[in-house]
Amino acid sequence: MRQIPDPKNRDLSSSEQPPFTVRPCLRSKLLYTITFVFYSLVLMSILLAPFDFTFVSSPIRWIPHEEGIQIIDIAAVRSDEPPQRLFNDFTLGKGFTLEAWVRPQDIDQRGPARIVSYSKHKLLRNFTLGQDGTSLVFRLRTTRTNLNGKPQIVVEDVFQAGVIRHLVVTYDYQEQRVFIDGKHRKSVPLQGDFANWDPSFDLLFANEATGNRPWRGELYLVVLHNQALSQQDITRHFEAGQSPDPQLDQHRTSMNIVAEYQFRRGSGSQVQDLSNKTPPIDAYFVSTPQILGRTMLASKWADPLDLTLNIALFLPLGWFIAKSQIQSKTILATVFVIVFVLTFSVEILQYYALARHSSIIDVGSNVLGAVIGFLWFRRKIANAHPCHPQ
Repeated sequence: MRQIPDPKNRDLSSSEQPPFTVRPCLRSKLLYTITFVFYSLVLMSILLAPFDFTFVSSPIRWIPHEEGIQIIDIAAVRSDEPPQRLFNDFTLGKGFTLEAWVRPQDIDQRGPARIVSYSKHKLLRNFTLGQDGTSLVFRLRTTRTNLNGKPQIVVEDVFQAGVIRHLVVTYDYQEQRVFIDGKHRKSVPLQGDFANWDPSFDLLFANEATGNRPWRGELYLVVLHNQALSQQDITRHFEAGQSPDPQLDQHRTSMNIVAEYQFRRGSGSQVQDLSNKTPPIDAYFVSTPQILGRTMLASKWADPLDLTLNIALFLPLGWFIAKSQIQSKTILATVFVIVFVLTFSVEILQYYALARHSSIIDVGSNVLGAVIGFLWFRRKIANAHPCHPQ
């Protein structure tokens, strides 16, 4: 009978090498460590961002016994659909005026925090009135500015916590002017018309369309005109206060009003446009989950660099899972589930990190990157000897 040699007594000569060496194992451990540190740093950078996880049952409230609304949490008041009439009235008008009575909750709001915005996201807008600390920031897109309405106009020392302000910004195709409480505060030369405006944007109050530029405070009146009001008109409106009397309302009708919001309804979630124009541009309360849902569905296909980076970012994670030597008939589905849960959670966290942006496109590109990485490295090591580090 042939005797089978004992493996423990095998003499490994120079011509007989073990199925694997120490060096590949050390290299594997090193790569595991690098991958772990890399993703730890990514998650740390997200977790150290300025989050706001404050939740309340009613982020927008009608102010009792007053004509106004109070925004106390991340939310928005938003047109139900892009207002085509708003676009038409301004592009065919004689200028621009935005008038608002507001009371900021605090002066720690940055971004700038959006008070009134006709925009798509933080880089595309037709106009925006915002608060940055104590400063007023206004951006207006014309054929002489970029698509974000820059260069912007900034007026310092405007806002105080809990103090009501009457804000007016006008534009007559030659100059932007800002009036605070009926007084002229700043003028900036600007030319160009609104031929490059985008009609697909929404009209918003108290936030950006992506939900990551929230403003907290009270809104009493917002009026939009497609002409530049005079100093006399602005002074008269300031003296009338935030609750216009019928006589002033009658006076406004002859001043090319595009939309007017007096926040008089007092209940429900609808803010009516009282301009008597057809169709009315009514707006509606939008909660955090609704903003998040619309934000996550926002497409970013127009940015191929962003798409490529999101795919590349998760290639190492696919490699990491492939190198783990997990034995399962459903390993590819496991990779998909693990990466989807991870990246979807990160996108939700980025929504609350006010300096970031969330998109379902990012989720898809991250998952695609991990799957490509997994298949690529799985195939690469398919015929190699497994490394079993001790």
